[in-house]
Amino acid sequence: MKNWTLLQPSAIVGGLVLLLIVGAALVAGWLFPDDPMDMVGSPYLWPGQDATLPLGTDLMGRDLLAGVFHGARVSLLVGLSSAFIALLIGLAVGAASGFYRGRVDAVLSRITEFFQTVPAFLLAIILVAVLEPSVGTIVFALGVTSWTSIARLVRAEFLALREREFVRASVALGASDLHLIFRDILPNAWTPVIVSTALLVANAILSEAGLSFLGLGDPNLVSWGSMIGTGRDALRTGWYMTAIPGLAIMLTVLALNLLSDALHAALNPRLRRARGTGPVPS
Repeated sequence: MKNWTLLQPSAIVGGLVLLLIVGAALVAGWLFPDDPMDMVGSPYLWPGQDATLPLGTDLMGRDLLAGVFHGARVSLLVGLSSAFIALLIGLAVGAASGFYRGRVDAVLSRITEFFQTVPAFLLAIILVAVLEPSVGTIVFALGVTSWTSIARLVRAEFLALREREFVRASVALGASDLHLIFRDILPNAWTPVIVSTALLVANAILSEAGLSFLGLGDPNLVSWGSMIGTGRDALRTGWYMTAIPGLAIMLTVLALNLLSDALHAALNPRLRRARGTGPVPS
């Protein structure tokens, strides 16, 4: 692992950017203890116009810098939580489908295909609208609509690993289904799942921004999406109100994609063998 691909410049840049965003979320309450929705200055104050408000104010006179810091909390919370829910559902469905095959696989595959045919973002809009907008509702809606890619990945890995010699050896020794799933197969199926999880977080952050932009975000919290939605009414006269939180979202998604690519390059055995850093198959 001396030549680990995670030490590539793109991975380092992605990691540093993500660390800065996580750090901003952690210190938001310390740097900006007041409610970020409070009016602290004149409306339409451009960045640099007032030294006490470096990023200016929105059309309601709220501090945009405080909004960016507090918005990082909401975006990361929604991204990580909904990705965790999607990961749990995808693992359960994919593992059961690939391990048991037959009728179980047929039923779970039809359910997966049903969710794939319905646009995930449209389904999330319906769920949030029906259940009332809140952070919990958004996390739930994004989690239950984005698990299909994980399920298909896990199913394919289980179908391939189910016939490997070490699994057959465990079956011959009388290992239980739980032992085969959690001790033999699942640890060898993690690589594509880990890579896809980073993309799930990025997609969830983008979807939360989209929901908030449509007015379906939590009205009691500031998020990057709600800041963009607020600035929508002032695009001509104060475009910076949407550009600043939009830049924060872009950097976060870019950082997650860079890390995902680095993980893929580092954990994929074919790419490692091509670089001469991985094990040579016998």
